[in-house]
Amino acid sequence: MRPWSVLLVCAFLFRTAAAGGGGYSGKDGTGDNECIANVPIPAWAERAAEPYASWQPCDTVATYTEVCDPQPPTCHVEYECEIAQGLGSMLRDHFGREANRAFKDGCSISVRPDNVRCVFDLQKHCTMPQPLVPSSASASRHSYGCNTFALTQPLPHIVDHLTALEAPRQSRAMDANGGSGTGGGVDTESSFSSTSTRTVPVIGLHLRTGWADCMLTQAKHFQELECGAYHDKYATATATAVGFEDENADWVDLDAILTTLANVADSAFEGREWDLFLATDSPKVQTYVEATIASRARKVIMDRSDIPGGHSNAYKLEPDPDHPYNMTSILLSDFGSKAVADLLGLSECDMLFYLMSSFSGMAARRTSFCEGNSKKRSVLMSGALSGKGARSHDTHKRILKVLGKLREYVKGAVVPADAFKGLMPSRQHECLADDNPALSCLCFYKLALG
Repeated sequence: MRPWSVLLVCAFLFRTAAAGGGGYSGKDGTGDNECIANVPIPAWAERAAEPYASWQPCDTVATYTEVCDPQPPTCHVEYECEIAQGLGSMLRDHFGREANRAFKDGCSISVRPDNVRCVFDLQKHCTMPQPLVPSSASASRHSYGCNTFALTQPLPHIVDHLTALEAPRQSRAMDANGGSGTGGGVDTESSFSSTSTRTVPVIGLHLRTGWADCMLTQAKHFQELECGAYHDKYATATATAVGFEDENADWVDLDAILTTLANVADSAFEGREWDLFLATDSPKVQTYVEATIASRARKVIMDRSDIPGGHSNAYKLEPDPDHPYNMTSILLSDFGSKAVADLLGLSECDMLFYLMSSFSGMAARRTSFCEGNSKKRSVLMSGALSGKGARSHDTHKRILKVLGKLREYVKGAVVPADAFKGLMPSRQHECLADDNPALSCLCFYKLALG
């Protein structure tokens, strides 16, 4: 760790403790005035901790206009989905690539409304076709950021959602004249807040666990899973359940992630107050993060609604009044709104911590054209891993593989311990040695995440 990162963290903690701010709060929740210089910022986060010369928030609309030179389109392309994908994958892969080609030719783009393969209907939440498209002359290293920003200009209900959360959001809409405008009917005076005048940095944290995806498709099976015998053991295991394996095959849990995030934020912004914007699909993770980070962040911003935040699998459900979340066709459409709002909120943060996923990767890309003292810093928490550690890159996929055994188990199949090896938070997780390893491993995630 660089000397400046130790000194800044220590100075900040000493200052807050002396002022009665409580200092660093350890796992036991008690105040601790001891300098935590012996907790180094790990390699995967060290670059983000470098102090800004003079931080200021990025006005994403003004910067997009300057860097991407948006112009009225001269043609239009109608996209036909090739494969069912969630929001992040859709923006990154087939639709995103087609949009890149369309914008390069000066065309706007939209999705064919009658295309049943498109499970995520982006144009229900974002302006399509685009009134302005990035100029081909701006096709530089920022072209992907310019294109993603153009594809994700929010409709009024998304702006209202972010406004209600007090989440970071772009300062105004884009209109066909290239300046601030109505963006499809948005009242810019009341619905958009001026990001460019924000004085407090916002740190984004995306923790997709796969819990909501599983609840959307297997909620009834979870109701049948009897976990009473494991409650005392696993109900408080949230911090252990979420994390990744580092280059030494050691498990980096949620406590370590949050401590690193707070230390990096204090260092990068030189002791300035900061807020945390949390996007997660696990109710237990929401509760845990808010309680744990309370002594470091000024406030935690997150969607507290009861709707699970699945990013891709809502299309698998039919409206079902007997479903635990009482699904209706209206409620099903809310999954898309929540996903888009999360992605846009994360993209407007000054710093973004995330475990590998196309969703958070696209959030990082969306405003990557911000530079200088407004440059967005993205921290891929498992980015230091080699190919050998790939199992922990997509944390939600690892968890979903475990929960994917649920249907087999509740229907009476014998699921051996070997089916869970390499998928638990540690290679020798205690559930693997249980008399009933399948029940124990499944209950670990049910109790830790839900």
